[in-house]
Amino acid sequence: SPAMPDAYSEIDDLPCEPDVNLECVVAPLMMWLDPTHLTNFGDASIWPFYLYFGNQSKYTRGKPASKACHHVAYIPTV
Repeated sequence: SPAMPDAYSEIDDLPCEPDVNLECVVAPLMMWLDPTHLTNFGDASIWPFYLYFGNQSKYTRGKPASKACHHVAYIPTV
């Protein structure tokens, strides 16, 4: 999406504050929900809520061993 490069250039064009030696960056957050079936019988399910940083490579995010995914919460179904 062109939104990320546009946001980056907008932040990059902001004037720097004097006496501050920090870089300004855009940190995109990617949220993901996935329904999970809890039992072999019945219809018990829950929705885990996950968070990823969009600055990471998609190849890193796709590997479970990289621990790039941050579990935030469980959302119960009603």
